[in-house]
Amino acid sequence: MLGITFLLIFGAVAYGLWANTMQFRERAVRASGAACRDVGVQLLDQTVALRRWRLRRDANGRVQAQRAYTFEYSGDGVNRCVGRVLFSGKRLDHICFEQPGRPMLLHCGRVVEGERPRQAAIEE
Repeated sequence: MLGITFLLIFGAVAYGLWANTMQFRERAVRASGAACRDVGVQLLDQTVALRRWRLRRDANGRVQAQRAYTFEYSGDGVNRCVGRVLFSGKRLDHICFEQPGRPMLLHCGRVVEGERPRQAAIEE
């Protein structure tokens, strides 16, 4: 009986983590699509890939999950470039469009050219 209870609890926790991951994935797809439209590029394949998931401390010292997703976009319909979406906790931290020779960072809806992301957290 104890084994069945443990199995049910484990299954419920696994399902909760999976559902949470899928929810953030959908948020990343919507955020990257909106950011691509804002800067005039095309989101390729309409999908994102989870690149990194880890626990980090925020500015207040609280532990929170940090999720980094990558997506591909094209400005000319031929060349593929990589973009990144970073969530800190439940908050969208920033979206970065990597361009050859000139990175562009979209941070909280504001385009700032020539900056790099604040942390190396989303680097390979």
